[in-house]
Amino acid sequence: MTLFAACLSLLAAYTLLMARYRSGWRRIRPFEAGREPGASTTVSVVVPARNEEARIKGCLDGILGQDYPKDLVETVVVDDHSEDDTSGRVAALVSEGVLLISLGESIQGQNAGASGKKKALEAGIARSKGELIVTTDADCIHPPRWIATIAGFREKTGSVMVAAPVRYIRERSLLDVFQSLDFMTMQGITAVSVAEGLHAMANGANLAFDRTAYETVNGYSGIDKIASGDDMLLMEKVWNSFPGRVGFCLSRDAVVDTEPPRSLKGFLSQRIRWASKAGFYRGWRIRMVLLLVYLVNLAMLAYLLYCIYDPRDWVGWLSLLLAKSTVELVFLWPVARFFGKERLLAFFVPLQPLHMIYIVVSGFFGQLGPYSWKGRVVK
Repeated sequence: MTLFAACLSLLAAYTLLMARYRSGWRRIRPFEAGREPGASTTVSVVVPARNEEARIKGCLDGILGQDYPKDLVETVVVDDHSEDDTSGRVAALVSEGVLLISLGESIQGQNAGASGKKKALEAGIARSKGELIVTTDADCIHPPRWIATIAGFREKTGSVMVAAPVRYIRERSLLDVFQSLDFMTMQGITAVSVAEGLHAMANGANLAFDRTAYETVNGYSGIDKIASGDDMLLMEKVWNSFPGRVGFCLSRDAVVDTEPPRSLKGFLSQRIRWASKAGFYRGWRIRMVLLLVYLVNLAMLAYLLYCIYDPRDWVGWLSLLLAKSTVELVFLWPVARFFGKERLLAFFVPLQPLHMIYIVVSGFFGQLGPYSWKGRVVK
């Protein structure tokens, strides 16, 4: 009964949190950029790339095909010590206006091989010229109105930093479905957290910020030694320096698509890497949210293990599982509808036990390190 009471208490607090997110989602108004002529914002799209020869062309084709004045957009790709033909694939598009930078050459004299994504972004931003910097990943696909929508949102709202949606596509296995559901939940929480001014949250695959804001907070200075966090840790700096001027562009025209890691090892490595930055967040709200989520899943998992030892408590655990799933589904349903992923919700409840294990494992190992990322071991 002690475990049941602990789970029930934590679940009560968790229910209030999810209800807050649900009400926040209802208040977000989807943004549509007008098609009026006269766009004037210069945009630099910065793409850090490491070992992406198979997907970099698809990414760049989408960026080069944007429905936005060509003379206002520049595309900068930073090759982060790729061990494949990423540079060769990008070089083939230099004639179309793509600027290719080799990270090793741009940061000579430093520990280049271990520099990571932030150094790649720094190098690309330093060579770029646009007033609005948009970062994305080399494995992403971008809709034709992506830049126009983000630039339009910035101009209309006065935001100096804009987060926008990312979606997993092409779910081919149960692991892919699991990741897509988890990622979609995080995206929904990201939208509400930023739009409602609750706490900083972002994904570097779809993030934009004014050059002046980037320079005001000294870019990645102070967070550059942290392996992950090129998105959320930078947003925290901007969030604190420009209160009320960080926004979320909820628009289907701004959704960036990418595929989930196809192996269990790749998935866990990615999530552990994401979890590794949690200890560096300064905002107390995001810390409390992460702690509550972790404790809820830890308590539920501990109760599940106890039920295996003493089957008489199965009814209690199942009732808590049903309550937790209901609370989450109430929030997730409209989010799934926005992303066009309603069909995946049929798998949500059956995958709950695996989700609890993943939260506990990734949260724990994320604070230990090191981990592997694209053939590189980082701490």
